[in-house]
Amino acid sequence: MERVVLTRITKFLSSTNVFYWYQYGFRESLGVLDATFDIVSRLQKASDEGYLASGLFIDIRKAFDSDDINVLLKKPKIAGFKH
Repeated sequence: MERVVLTRITKFLSSTNVFYWYQYGFRESLGVLDATFDIVSRLQKASDEGYLASGLFIDIRKAFDSDDINVLLKKPKIAGFKH
């Protein structure tokens, strides 16, 4: 049951363009390998064009713990969910 609900929510968010273009998590058929390929491709292209390219990768643990809960609770409504 939970998987069905998650799939419906994910499809709804995809169809309403809520996901950021470069978001790989929670998007159908995209994952870590896609994100890695995108990063490596961008770095290679910049290098090929003569630019100095680098990346900074940060793992933010407990990211939602630092957000204002009132802001987080408004997000579903903004995304188009009705209660």
